[in-house]
Amino acid sequence: FVRLIAKQKPEEMDTHWQPYYFRCHTSGKHRFEYDTIIRYEDEFEQKLQQLYHEAGFRYLPDVEVYSNTKNDLNERYNAYTNKIKLGISHSMELVNLVAKVYAEDIIRFNYSFYT
Repeated sequence: FVRLIAKQKPEEMDTHWQPYYFRCHTSGKHRFEYDTIIRYEDEFEQKLQQLYHEAGFRYLPDVEVYSNTKNDLNERYNAYTNKIKLGISHSMELVNLVAKVYAEDIIRFNYSFYT
């Protein structure tokens, strides 16, 4: 799957795995200057409430936001990298492909990679 994605241009990809910079126009000729970008895994609900407050609106969430999302993502990443370190998986090539395809997102949205 990762190898297939790495061969595609962002405009050819399904929107579910397109890089965010492409979907949200954070770069390129149609660049949009966002005031705020909130990453879902970084205290999303609290930051969203703060934005609503600053805009003078009352925050009324209509969906449940899971507070353990960041922990789940970190646990999955750590489990995966531990497999690589233990030699159980030989997929460092795939990790490098992900880093290449999503390089601009990793930098722009301040993600840590290869930790």
